[in-house]
Amino acid sequence: MRYNNNKPVPVSTEVDANHVRSTVSYLNRSFREAAEALKERTGSYSNVKGSELYGLQVEFSYLIDEIQRGPIFMYYNNVSEAKKLISSIETIRKGA
Repeated sequence: MRYNNNKPVPVSTEVDANHVRSTVSYLNRSFREAAEALKERTGSYSNVKGSELYGLQVEFSYLIDEIQRGPIFMYYNNVSEAKKLISSIETIRKGA
């Protein structure tokens, strides 16, 4: 709770549902583009269980679930983690 002139002022911790929806849409699109580029670069179109791509997809899916259904105080942290995961895919793609 924040205070203004010694009176408590509620701080909104709500994230608009449309904002969450658009953020998830953006992250999904970014992940799909990075994964497609990784598949083209490595020549491996397989995402069978145990492959590197499969592991990245699973981790990303859990992050998206946390963004959509997790506690609000973790929202921005989870978005940041998803962006880091996408950046790591870009790094893997460039290094492959």
